[in-house]
Amino acid sequence: MSSAKFLSAVLALASCAASSRAQIAYFDQPTDTIRLTGNTVLGSTHTIEAYVFPTIQTPGQTGRIFAEQFDAVEDKWLIANATQTSGGHWNNNCDSGRAVSGPLTLFQWHHIAYVRSGNTYNFFIDGVRVDQRAATCAGGNANSSVMTIGAFRYQFANLLHESFIGYIDWVRVSSTARYPLGGFSAPSLEPLSDADTLILMTFNDLPGTTNPAVQGSAVFGAAVAAGFAGATSPDFGPGPCDSIDFNRNGVFPEDQDVTDFFTALAGDSCSTCADIDFNNNGVYPEDQDIIDFFTVLAGGACP
Repeated sequence: MSSAKFLSAVLALASCAASSRAQIAYFDQPTDTIRLTGNTVLGSTHTIEAYVFPTIQTPGQTGRIFAEQFDAVEDKWLIANATQTSGGHWNNNCDSGRAVSGPLTLFQWHHIAYVRSGNTYNFFIDGVRVDQRAATCAGGNANSSVMTIGAFRYQFANLLHESFIGYIDWVRVSSTARYPLGGFSAPSLEPLSDADTLILMTFNDLPGTTNPAVQGSAVFGAAVAAGFAGATSPDFGPGPCDSIDFNRNGVFPEDQDVTDFFTALAGDSCSTCADIDFNNNGVYPEDQDIIDFFTVLAGGACP
């Protein structure tokens, strides 16, 4: 590639929107939680979704990203653990209101979405539908429900369901089916609140915050480390570096990742590659992304 073409590509990239992963919430303890005040009412169309970067495959019933529950009347959730990635809206009379997939790949960003669209429950990973089931359950909505992001104390059994472990860029609950059932391009930027938004958290909060910002018609406030004895707070701050498997072919480290990184940096197409904001600080293109890529490739820590 000529130097003129490279410079032109870099200047074009400089005008792009910032990466959505510049600020995140880091859930690194199984007791990390954010308690939400409010109550959602979900009908026959709704969506529960998140943009996440798992760092540990947690076992069993752990891996809670979003939860809303009241005794055996209602249970709404989005989870990702070593057994499954799933979303659902359950009630005591019907236990089929869910859609399920296998575990997420670690150390990669994923968009996950549970969508009820009339008579089907659907689950999507990175825009691809990975499960569909018949919708036979009306789903419960209780005024006294408790909502959390992260760890959740299941009231009916007095059991702690531990948190998803990793980074969360955003979580949204909507009163509409957000996505076409045939698949879609997974969103890479933080969504904006609209008339169908019940809950939206984008975690653009200062480190140490105790009341992270929350939007949506069904929620009134948020507080960290609240809701049960021993609750702890996630950290807020810059996102992690991307995986050194830049081309996402499952082989790393390899020379092709380096080649593809510079190809994407120069503006050429790479449909499977991560973006060039390797350190996810929201600034790109920049020399620091190149430095951090080679630091991590050499076995160093992400700054």
